[in-house]
Amino acid sequence: MSFEPCTRLKVRTTGLSWALWATAVAAHANFVVSANTTDFPPNVAEPADHPRHVYFGICYIEPAEFLNLVWADDPSDVAPEPTE
Repeated sequence: MSFEPCTRLKVRTTGLSWALWATAVAAHANFVVSANTTDFPPNVAEPADHPRHVYFGICYIEPAEFLNLVWADDPSDVAPEPTE
């Protein structure tokens, strides 16, 4: 199975790693967790909201944000920031 970017899409994809996205699609992933934000698609959130990077249904998040989702008792909860 191979994935090639569609050149007809009118979507700004600056920085998006096609290999990373194709792997996420092949794995039926909902999230891509990475500290390398240069591979993330553009932010789709409103300017006043928390940044949200989504491309064709796959949400790109940083490790700390993913751990907050995993550790939260309720998905609307947010785990406290770690202290040094």
